[in-house]
Amino acid sequence: MRSLTSLMVAACLLLGRLDVVTASPQIDQADQQRAREFVRSLDRPGEPGCALGVMRDGQWILKEAYGLADLDKRTPNTPELVFGIASITKQFTAAAAAIAAEQRYFSLDDDIRKYLPELSEGLTGITIQDLIHHTNGLRDHGSLVTLSGHAERYQTLEARLALLLRQTGTNFPAGTEFRYGNTGYLFLAAILERTTGQSLSQFSERNIFRPLGMRDTYFGTDTRKNVARALPYSHDGNSWRNTDAQVAEPADFGSGGLLTTLDDYGKWARNLFALSSPLLGGTRLTAQLRSPGQLRDGTAVPYAFGLRLDPYRGIETIAHSGSGAGYKALAMMFPKQRLAVIGFCNNGAYAQPVVMALADIYLHLPPESNEHTVTPTLSELRKFEGTYREPVLRLPMRVRAEESALAIEGDALTYRFQPISPLRFRNEENVVIEFAAAGPGQSPQLRQVQGRKYGSGVFERIEPVKLTPPELQAYTGDYYSTDLQATYRFTVEDGKLVARIAEAGPDSDAFQLQPLLRDEFVSMPDRLVLAFNRDGRGAIVGLKLTYQFGWITDLPFHRAPDPVAAWSKQHSFDPSKTLEPLQEIVGDARVLAFGEGTHNAHELWQWRNRLFRYAVEHLGFTALAAETGYAQAIAADDYVLGRPVPAELAVRGVFSWVDTPFEENRELLDWMRDWNARAEPARQVRFYGLEMTGNLDPQGALLVQPALDYLRAMDAKRAAAASALLQPLLADFEMERYSRLSNARRNQLSVAVQDLVTLFERFRVVWIERGSREAFDRAYRHAVVARQLLEHFKLNGDGRDIAAADNLRWVLEQQGQRGRVFLFAHNSHVAKWRKLPADDGQLHSTMVELARSTLDVELRSIGSLYDTGSTKDWLGMFGMSRETRTLEPSTPSSLNDMLARLGPSTLLLDLRALPSEGTVYDWFSAERRIRNINIREGYDLTRPARAFDALLFERDISPLRPLVVKGAPDH
Repeated sequence: MRSLTSLMVAACLLLGRLDVVTASPQIDQADQQRAREFVRSLDRPGEPGCALGVMRDGQWILKEAYGLADLDKRTPNTPELVFGIASITKQFTAAAAAIAAEQRYFSLDDDIRKYLPELSEGLTGITIQDLIHHTNGLRDHGSLVTLSGHAERYQTLEARLALLLRQTGTNFPAGTEFRYGNTGYLFLAAILERTTGQSLSQFSERNIFRPLGMRDTYFGTDTRKNVARALPYSHDGNSWRNTDAQVAEPADFGSGGLLTTLDDYGKWARNLFALSSPLLGGTRLTAQLRSPGQLRDGTAVPYAFGLRLDPYRGIETIAHSGSGAGYKALAMMFPKQRLAVIGFCNNGAYAQPVVMALADIYLHLPPESNEHTVTPTLSELRKFEGTYREPVLRLPMRVRAEESALAIEGDALTYRFQPISPLRFRNEENVVIEFAAAGPGQSPQLRQVQGRKYGSGVFERIEPVKLTPPELQAYTGDYYSTDLQATYRFTVEDGKLVARIAEAGPDSDAFQLQPLLRDEFVSMPDRLVLAFNRDGRGAIVGLKLTYQFGWITDLPFHRAPDPVAAWSKQHSFDPSKTLEPLQEIVGDARVLAFGEGTHNAHELWQWRNRLFRYAVEHLGFTALAAETGYAQAIAADDYVLGRPVPAELAVRGVFSWVDTPFEENRELLDWMRDWNARAEPARQVRFYGLEMTGNLDPQGALLVQPALDYLRAMDAKRAAAASALLQPLLADFEMERYSRLSNARRNQLSVAVQDLVTLFERFRVVWIERGSREAFDRAYRHAVVARQLLEHFKLNGDGRDIAAADNLRWVLEQQGQRGRVFLFAHNSHVAKWRKLPADDGQLHSTMVELARSTLDVELRSIGSLYDTGSTKDWLGMFGMSRETRTLEPSTPSSLNDMLARLGPSTLLLDLRALPSEGTVYDWFSAERRIRNINIREGYDLTRPARAFDALLFERDISPLRPLVVKGAPDH
């Protein structure tokens, strides 16, 4: 960097003095001809374009324009029109701050907290100088708005400031690094307004535009109807879109938003280098405006007061570009050559190539293509191919060899880099890169040696990782940013990790992410890099987001608790510590159904016993109805009533589709028998079987024979006639035998059973008077259940739930209006909604679903689930193995898996508290897999919100305990 003195001397020669008339500059007519031909070559019929100007020695030597200013009116661009200059605005904001400091509204060395006291505690040590020179580390406000997903919230300066003031951190500590951005200038505008009592627009008009005679310069919100303006356009596919509505957004003030003409900007440019100035502070001020900023360690940065100090093709340059809302601009000043080249465009395309090409003409620089000293072959270029990564910002570049050039994607765009030496390449924006050979133990490098640098400017070649869809699942979930007040939702779609802003909805545009390194992903089109964080156990707990080439660096997100899991934790309790919440779940329901996901789990049967005891002792329940044969359960009922029935026989009657007597059932029946011995008659409990099917016994005989025996005692003649008709049922009658009967014989059996039922109903009163109500009810129910059995067979084995629902109705009748029934069966019977994995995919009504539709009673259903442990098949009638087997953890995304991830080994979740809409409601209302070990191990589909009122989860299960009976076979 040249000294400030030599810079000022050159500046005096550059653009002349404001108060001295200078001679006309020497003009090379050949240059003029080449320049005008170049401008004419840019014109495209029916398209917008640019206004271009060249100054030498403070005077215009070229002012040209091409393209249209208004596509609808077909108005052409002219050098006199107003254009938006976007980030070139920063020169004027910085000058306004310097002038305000001259007026002693503040010092440039002041900490910004003095004027922005509401600033977050995470933003410390930032001075006004840091705002001006991009050494502040502040996150870019436009990028934050984009990442928030709610641009509509931040359309005012006040809203934008509120977003910035709540940021909890910066991209880097103030004064330690130079990194271009917009936020510093937004803060400058805010501080100017708070200290001077004037808006940036008002202050600039009085202190800059009016003294310099810049009559056609104004901010976007100001109205200048008498000033002709080129409208801004952006190219949308094959058409042009007018973006004028975006020009006047006040949220950009300070960093952009200024509109001006070539003539007005020329007045500003001349003043920057004049020997005198009408602005407060005079040439001392203008010298300050051209002076580079410094880091805390004294290192100069390539930036002054809104002016870039990067050289152009080795030539000292003071310049700045602007880009926004369809306007593109570039102003380049070359002090040594006494030259300024300015371009204002309304075509949405960067002005750099046009302005730089004009500069090359007047600087007599050869075309860049003539700089090529080598012409590498395609195979030579391919040695540079690969993915390179800059470690500070984690930014990648992808290099691909093309014929005679390299295509490099390190942006939303792909740039073509031409070789200028065996290891050096230049693109159309004058960015130069260099490849360095790898040393021992090092990776090849790509270095940025000229033009804008990203991070350290050094990129090392890496090999991107490849992840399978299951590996990608580890990153899915919701991640919340306090700074953005936004949630990003990560999912795997089509084998790729994608992210959406959750508040925008599931149909919003997604960031398509590609793995870079372990825990690092990139979306090149979105200029987004994500680095996931893990805790000491390796669990992913958050991420850091880098965006727009470091305008946002390491913005933290923490992994939000799964909303379903969080809600489930909040609405569950440990039933091993208390069962009091069960009272609220059950309420006034007359039926409490408890389901099990397997017929052979010790822990779930123990919970059946405990829940039933609580229901009896605290809720007044008076009966237990189980998924066991009606006929077999009579022995269990007699046992609990204290009658002389062997315990072993009673336990065998508690069938539950397992053909072995178990200790858990003996414990249940013994407790019921003991309770009845102590309880008042109204509080005594009964045991009922709801099944028409039996264990391994002949089903027909178990049901029909007791009915015939009762009938024989009441009417021997009718009993003999009925027995003859029902003879097939008195043998070993099962589904297989029924299927072999002719249709006529099946009909005869159905009629005979119905006649038997009708006979009981006809003589009900008479027979009860001759005997007892209990004896009649039992015999009559045998006949009814025999009828159910035949209906079950007729429906090809699909009548169990229909019969059980009818039997539940009968149990309630037996219990009277004050009776309450605890129902125990498999989850697939007590669920209010289910979908079995059958080939036809049809829904089958469950016992509880049928009961709810036919009985005028309140009914609650609790399903039970489990995750791991061991199990043993006790269903010997199906020829299944008796071997104990270990259970693998439940399938991810299943209902069992979600409950297992909550943490507690035992919990009871109250689904009645579900919200009426939202993420949690949607999750529990959708079809979820639920683990089922019945005749086979697998998963059913259920909608938890519809199927159950509550869920009991037991993490580990173990096999049932067989009841050891003296003389019985060893199971």
